[in-house]
Amino acid sequence: ALNRVLQRWTWSGRLRVLIAQAGLKLRPGKLVLLSTVLGVLSAEIVQALYGILLLSGAVAALALLSPLGLVLFLRTRRLQAFEREFPEVIELLSRAVRAGHSFTTGLEMVATDLPEPAAGEFRVTFDEQRFGLPIRDALLNLCLRIPLLDVRLFVTALMVQKETGGNLVEILDNLSHVIRERFRIA
Repeated sequence: ALNRVLQRWTWSGRLRVLIAQAGLKLRPGKLVLLSTVLGVLSAEIVQALYGILLLSGAVAALALLSPLGLVLFLRTRRLQAFEREFPEVIELLSRAVRAGHSFTTGLEMVATDLPEPAAGEFRVTFDEQRFGLPIRDALLNLCLRIPLLDVRLFVTALMVQKETGGNLVEILDNLSHVIRERFRIA
């Protein structure tokens, strides 16, 4: 019921995206409810123990924001793990295309052969296109789920290659090299 009420507000959609990017299977209503319960309980406990209203308010605010902080921490950690694995993803796609497989078969190989979170995200992308979504839209959805510059570059390069043609293997190899060099410089 709380989820239905929350759907009326725009911040609920952003919260849903943050939760999904953290890799959690949690509804925004449960997160809001958990935050509220933690905030109220901690305020009541501190008020009962110390009787200081200002302290109980500060502890309640901290407890209220802690689940969101945890979601943001998990999101950051997951996106960093994806970013570390992403050059391997591109190289596997490049090797698959070089071996004569289609690009979509390469997506399936990434989904089965690489570790999480890259495998999960590319499994979703592969499944979306397998169930009828155009590959362009499936790749754009990947950009929405994984808001990283490298992923946007990858998707843009693929879309330009699809429209204008060219050597996909060379594009993927160059992109992988650029991403690795960017890591090295950073």
